[in-house]
Amino acid sequence: MKKFLQIFFSELGITVLNWLKSLREILAEIACGFRMPPLPEGKTAEPQERGRLKAFIEKYMGRNIDFDGAFGYTCVDLVRQYIKEALQVPQPEPTGMAGASAFYFQHEARPVQARHFDLATYNPRMVPPDGAIVVFNGTQANRFGHIGICINADERGINLFEQDGFRQSPAAMRRWDYARVLGWLVPKEQG
Repeated sequence: MKKFLQIFFSELGITVLNWLKSLREILAEIACGFRMPPLPEGKTAEPQERGRLKAFIEKYMGRNIDFDGAFGYTCVDLVRQYIKEALQVPQPEPTGMAGASAFYFQHEARPVQARHFDLATYNPRMVPPDGAIVVFNGTQANRFGHIGICINADERGINLFEQDGFRQSPAAMRRWDYARVLGWLVPKEQG
């Protein structure tokens, strides 16, 4: 009986923890208010880049994006649409089920990506710049990881424009902390 109760309460604790995580995500989504958050104090963005980012967000906010016609509306689809449309970087055909974290782990093996983006590994003393593509590590529940577009960031977290492939929810802004951040891609100066 003691073993049964330990297992029962352990499973109950995991269920409650997962429920609380979902509730936190929902509350964060509501808190974002689906508006363009202000830049953190002291942070500037190039007007042209900020304009492209803002125009992209205004165009796709609340829409479902299926860039490659596979797997439904994923986080990768929104990012690839952003890269092609706002940053004007050609997007190769999909390479299968590599997932969002492959943008980080396979950066050098992707010639188009490596040619057009610098990869920054997460460091607690740095924050991603506006318009950077932020890559998150996978979890037990989601081995593919996550990816989104940084609207702005500070030392406490990132305001991200993203799409949720598991929920098949449309593009929205959400607040993330740095717990699973691997790094981010920043467009190289083309010249």
